[in-house]
Parts: sequence; C-alpha cells; structure tokens
Amino acid sequence: MIRSLFLLLLLTSFNWGFGQATSLLELSESNPDSVFQVAQKNLLNATSDVEKAKAYHILGWSDYHLGSVDNGLSYFLKEAAVYENFSDSHADVKARNLLALANAYYGSGQLLPADSVLIIAQSLFPQLNDEGLKIDILLESGWVTREQGRHLDALDAYLKGLDIAISNKDGARIADANIKIGVVYHVMGDYPKTKEYYDKALISFQTLDLDIREARLYNNYGLYYQEINQPTKAIAFFEKSIEMNDTLGNPRGVAIATENIGLLCFEEFENNTLALQQFDKSLKIWRAEEDIYSQAITLGYKNNVYLAQKKFNYVVDTGHHVLDLSLASGSKSVQIEALRQLAYGYHGLDKDNIAFQYFEQHHNLKDSLSQLNDFDEIKLMGQRFEIKQAHVKDSLELVIQHQQVQAGLETKNRRQRFISIILLIGFTALILIVFLLFKSRKERQKSAAIIERANKELQSKNDAIIDSINYAKRIQASILPTKKDMYACFPDHFVLYQPKDIVAGDFYWLSAAGENGTDSTFLAAADCTGHGVPGAMVSIVCEGALRKAINEFHLTDPAEILESVSKIVQSHFDQGDLEINDGMDICLIAVKETKDGYDIHYAGANNPLWIIRSGQDIVEELKPTKRPIGRYINPIPFQTKKTHIKKGDSVYLFSDGYADQFGGMKGKKYKYSALKKLFLSNAHLPIHKQEYVYAQELENWRGDIEQIDDICVIGVQFN
Repeated sequence: MIRSLFLLLLLTSFNWGFGQATSLLELSESNPDSVFQVAQKNLLNATSDVEKAKAYHILGWSDYHLGSVDNGLSYFLKEAAVYENFSDSHADVKARNLLALANAYYGSGQLLPADSVLIIAQSLFPQLNDEGLKIDILLESGWVTREQGRHLDALDAYLKGLDIAISNKDGARIADANIKIGVVYHVMGDYPKTKEYYDKALISFQTLDLDIREARLYNNYGLYYQEINQPTKAIAFFEKSIEMNDTLGNPRGVAIATENIGLLCFEEFENNTLALQQFDKSLKIWRAEEDIYSQAITLGYKNNVYLAQKKFNYVVDTGHHVLDLSLASGSKSVQIEALRQLAYGYHGLDKDNIAFQYFEQHHNLKDSLSQLNDFDEIKLMGQRFEIKQAHVKDSLELVIQHQQVQAGLETKNRRQRFISIILLIGFTALILIVFLLFKSRKERQKSAAIIERANKELQSKNDAIIDSINYAKRIQASILPTKKDMYACFPDHFVLYQPKDIVAGDFYWLSAAGENGTDSTFLAAADCTGHGVPGAMVSIVCEGALRKAINEFHLTDPAEILESVSKIVQSHFDQGDLEINDGMDICLIAVKETKDGYDIHYAGANNPLWIIRSGQDIVEELKPTKRPIGRYINPIPFQTKKTHIKKGDSVYLFSDGYADQFGGMKGKKYKYSALKKLFLSNAHLPIHKQEYVYAQELENWRGDIEQIDDICVIGVQFN
C-alpha cells in the first residue's frame, strides 16, 4: 500500500518531465496499472499538445508492460501525430517516441515498420542531447536489422552504440552492447569471441543487479554450449533462463528458452515428440503475445521436425503459414527457411515442378541476403573497434582496408539519408494506415475472445494430461534395459522401438548372465494388450512377473518361465472385482555361450523367433505356442525349443506392430512374408546398419497413414 501511494504521489508531482524518462519507464514497468490510471487522469486534464503527447507516451508504455502491445502501439501513434508539427527543439521527445514505436512494432513481430521508424530516429541524432537515447536507438536498430538477417549492418550499429556508451561510462548499456555483439559473433561461428562478449555482459548485469537481462543472457549461454557440443550444459542454462524469466514475469524469455530446449531435443537427442511439445509451449506464449515474427520462427522449427518425419503434407501446410508470417514480419532469414521447407515438402509429394519454383526462390533470396553479410567485413569492423579502444597504431594493410570500408560506408550513408527523406514523407500515411488496421483488428479480436478462452481452458487440461503421460513414460523407461547393458550382453545388436503414443504396450527386456543366478542371458520382445496408457500399465505388471519368475523363483527354462509369468499376471488381474483378460504375447530366449558358438533356448507366446544363418538365403523359424500370457481357455502348455548358433548367424525377436502396419499404394498391411524378404535382403549388412534400413522402410511404407500399433524389433548378430 505504501509503495502504491508513493507511486501515485510521485507521478502526480512529476510534471511529466521527459528529462527523467528512464525513471518513468521503470515505473511503468514495475507498476503499470497505477501508472496507467494516473496517466489517464492527466490526459483528461491536459491543456496543451505537449501534455497530451507525454500522457500518450506513458499510457503506451503502461499498456505495453501490461501485455497489450497493440494498445501500446495505438498510444505511441497518437503521440507521433501530436509531434508532427513540433520544431527541432523537441528532437529528444520525438526520438523517444520513435524508439517506443519501434519497440511496439518489434513486440508484435513487425520488423519492417520497426526498421523504418529507427532509421527516422537516427536522422535526428544531430539535434539530440540525450546520449543514452542515441545508444538505445542504435542497439535497437542493430537488433532489428540482425533479426532481418543483415548482420553487418547490425554490428555497425552495435559498435557505434558501444563507442558512445564507453565514452559516457554507461555500464548497463555497455553490457547490452556486449551481449548483442556476442550474438553477431555467435552467428559467424566465432565461439571464443562469443563467450568473451557474453562474459563481459554477465559480469556487468550481476554487478548492476539487472536480473531480467541476466535471465535473457543465460539463454544465450545455452545456445553457445549447444554450438560447441555440450548439450547437458546447454539444457542447464536454458532451464536457468526459464526459471529466472518465469520468476520475473517475462513470458517472452520463457518462450525463447523453451523452444531452444525443443531444438536440442530434435537436433541432439532426436526425440521428435518431446521437441514438438516444447515448440507448442513456446507457440502458445507467442500467440498470446501476438508476435507474428516469433510465431514464424517457432513454426519453422516444428516444420523441420515434420520434414524429418517425412510428413510432407504437414510440411507444405506449415511452410505456407511460415512464409505468410515471415513476409508480414519482414524477416528474410525466416522467409529463406520457409522457401526451403516448401521446396522439400513439394518434392516429397512428387510435385517437382512446384518444388523447383520454391528452390529457385530460396536460392535467389539467399544469394541476395548473403551479399549483405560479408563475414570478413564483420571481422574487420570488430578489429577496427578493438584497435581504436586500445589506441594501437594500425598496419598499412588495415589502413587500406579501413579506407575501402569507409568509402563503402559513405555510399551507404548517402543512400540511408535519401531513404530517410522518403520515409519522413510517408510516415504520416503509415500512421493513418496502421491506425485503421488496428481499429479493424480490435473488432476481430472481440469475436475471437470467447473462442480463445475456451481454447486456453482446453489447452490447460490437455497440458496437464500430457505432463502426466510424460511422467508415466519416465516410469516405463525404467523397466527397459539401458543401452550400456544391451551392448555389454550383445555387442552387435539393434533395437527398433517406436511406441504409437508417448507410452507403449510393447517393451523389450534383458536379464544378464550372473544377475539371474545362471550362466544364461535372457532377452525378450513383448507385446502387451493394447497400447498407450492401458498398454503401458499392463507392461509394468508383465515386466514385474518376468523379473519375479527368473530372479525370485530362479527358473531357467523359457517354457517354465512363461508358465510362471502367466500365472502371476492372471493372479494379479484376478484381485479386483472386475474380470480383466489382458495379457501379452512374447518371444523369450535364453542364450548361453559354448566353445563353438551359442546355445539358444526359446519359448514364445504367439510370437516366433526368426534365425538367418550366415551365408543362407532362408529364414529359419522357431514357432511359438498359440496362446497368450494371462487368462486363456484350455491353454496349451508352453514348449522350449533349442537351437545352436554359430558366428555370423543372426536372430530376430519382434512384436506384430511392424507386420500389421498399413501403408503402400493400396493401404494394406505390410505382412510377415514381406518382413522375411526385408530381413533376408539386408542380412549381409552390419546389424547396426540394418536398423536404419528397417526404420526407413517402415516410414516409406506408412507414408501419411497413422501408425496403428507399437513397434518393437530386436536383431542380434553373433560374432
């Protein structure tokens, strides 16, 4: 209460002096509601254009910090209209208004208007008295041009801003410039320079207690560690950024770090499901923020996942959406990516004539943009700045290069001055057009509000369900053998494991020799009733029964093990009032090494064991007992079958998911006969390469048809 009264008292006695604009901005950021109320009263009581303009400015920033970027933009445009007839003596307030306009345009993802407004603001520099304002305009200009893909122009603006900040000993703005310069070097791939500038910024932020900027910087560190192949450190920094931004109430920072975790899941860990979940979380925030540029970037990330999954219809639909958003926002780099995705998408749909058109557009736009980003020029610019700060004499070669660059910059400055004149003429028209568009958009937003609220409620419930299922996935993953254990027992093997949903009814199981009290290693591929959450629950029961039969009952014969497992599962499901007939199909083998190879003892519940002998062109099949694990009328006793394996032979254990998958030209099942031919035709390959072939074949066969069941295929080659 005391804090609120102090704010109200301070604002009413402020006399609206823009000489203390930084204080006003901090107040509108920390307590936007109170500031907004006072500013509205001052607007009603305003007796001059100057007082109205100042009130509009504070109302704009208050709305901006309340999350209503469009309302903030409207007030800034009204302020600009007031300043149209003001003289050069008001250059500072005009420039401050233009900077606010650029922030609002950028906040809604409109890069081109933001860039244009900042060019106009820079044309006022000769009349400006506020050096800090010059720095802010230059740093914002650099950021907007970098987002458009013009890294050379960005670095030029950053270094000019840093030079002024150093001259004025402005610690906070020096740190801001350092982090932005670090981003440019990051894009260039100069990682030592990147970290050097980030470290400088971090020390400043921590010294000055600038928590919000420190939180954003941790995201940059995450990207840095991702680039140098340290994904664990990258995730730690992303999560630190999310936690800190969430605490500080900065949803944009949360969204950026969240989608970067999604990129790590996709690129480093190849977990498409988790990647898409992270991107959707980020998209939800960008849509709430109405930021079309950030929506375009995140949708582009999602589209790369669809491309990897060969979901070409999704690729094309999403690609067109990204292209529209990139054109609206003015981001050429995102536009280039969207054109590339569309080209590959149409190529995947066998529409090569359309694909070629997008490839050509992609190539032409990429070439035109690369001409703006000469990385050698960027390095030279950075070197010149460092030499200037250290007061070191330049070599003759650098002097010549400096003169050449200066000549080029002079040409560019003349061009920018010409553009500024044209933009000044068109600025009034721009204000009118944007205001009319804003008014129309508000009407559409009213009709969409009810739908949006319903969607948010539904999304919240859906997120809670997905979080619960993801936690269940972690539990289920604990019953699967680790890669380390699998390679220790079977050095040459593969496991093709693709759940239909987040969790699965299929699972694979390993019990190493020694840990089960025998000299045999047990391996199984199991398919429990159903898939998704019900199947996963059954799999937990069945896996526990397997462990109990071998580790507690010390059974070693596969048939006896399956009989015991069946009784345990049936007993477990008979405990309640309802009759449950769930169970599982399974292929179980016990492998024991001998002098000249390996002895294999096999028993199966509906699932066979396939063997391909070295140099042979047939699949040898050990047939299963035709009954499942669990309740079954008139069950046939399980039988153990024995065979001897020599070096070079391979065995295959699997569930029915692969053979039963629909696909192909006629949408039919793949079938076991085709699966045998597939295994035979690739048996000569090393076992780890076979996994890729079988996964690719399944993806090509399935096409756009949904996966109908969990898939588990295990191959072991004995060498």
